[in-house]
Amino acid sequence: FTALDSVTLSADRLTVEATLFVTPTWQDQIRVITQGTGCPPVEPGEPDLIEVQIDVKPNSDPSCFNSNGEGTIPVAIIGTADFYVGWVDGATLELDGAPVASNYGKPQIGYEDYNNDGYLDLIAHFVDIDNYDPDDEWATLTGSLLNGTPIMGIGDICITQ
Repeated sequence: FTALDSVTLSADRLTVEATLFVTPTWQDQIRVITQGTGCPPVEPGEPDLIEVQIDVKPNSDPSCFNSNGEGTIPVAIIGTADFYVGWVDGATLELDGAPVASNYGKPQIGYEDYNNDGYLDLIAHFVDIDNYDPDDEWATLTGSLLNGTPIMGIGDICITQ
C-alpha cells in the first residue's frame, strides 16, 4: 500500500483529516476524487438549475429495460471538465419519481470513469417502480448538489415487455 498526502474533508460543521492508504492501481483514481475544490457556494436567492448529462443503462444502446416493478435501473451522471459528480447529493436523486435503490441500508451509488473520458462519473441504481409505459422514450433524473443547487438530466429509453 502507498500512503498519499493527508486529506482534509469538510462539510458544514464537520471536518475530517485522514491519510489515505491505497494500492498503486487505485492511487491515480483517488487523486482524481480528492482534487476537487469543494462544491461552489450558492448565491442568495433561488439557485439556477444545472442540466446534467445522463446515460440510462450505461454502455447499452439502445437503453432498453423491462419496467415491471422488479430490480433496478442503472443511470450514469456524466462528469465533465465543468461538472464534478462528487458534488451531487445522492440522497436527493430520483428517476421519474423512483428513489435510489439501497442494499443493506447503503444507497447503490458508485463512482467510476465508465466512458473513459478522464472524468469521474456517478452510477446510481434506481428502484424499478413500474412507472413507464411501452411508448415512453425519455427518462428524467432530478436531484440537487450538496449546496442545494437543483440538477436535472434527460436520457433516452425504450421499454420492453
